[in-house]
Amino acid sequence: AVVTALWRGKLGVVSGPSHDGRSFSVRYPLDLPRSPQGAPVMVQAGASDEGRDLAAQTADVVFTAAQTYEEAKAFYDDLKGRLATYGREPDDIKIMPGVAPVVAATEAEATAKYEELQELIPDDVGVALLSSYLSISDLWRYPIDGPL
Repeated sequence: AVVTALWRGKLGVVSGPSHDGRSFSVRYPLDLPRSPQGAPVMVQAGASDEGRDLAAQTADVVFTAAQTYEEAKAFYDDLKGRLATYGREPDDIKIMPGVAPVVAATEAEATAKYEELQELIPDDVGVALLSSYLSISDLWRYPIDGPL
């Protein structure tokens, strides 16, 4: 709330929001020009229930890492459905899928580049990602190159 109040303030106005808190203190006015849109773009990237509520309440843009069209559509519908709770319209938020394109001159070269990139993923990161995708929390108990 303090940061939002500071963003909405006017440069040169000598009175406005101030804050003395446990973590920080700030005095109005800021000596910075306003951005063209009036405030920084709020970007959010959490997909938990709490993250989706935060996005519905405050975000201008949300990133999603859905792995399938069905997951992406469910995320989109859920998030857009939460906006009304906070007095917002569906067009008040943009949802951007996480995309990691691999570009090369040919499909074969792109495939080779993709496979090379996959080899660079540390084992612990790969297991964590796979655990997340499969909703299995203890994949480390299995041999990394063995059967599940």
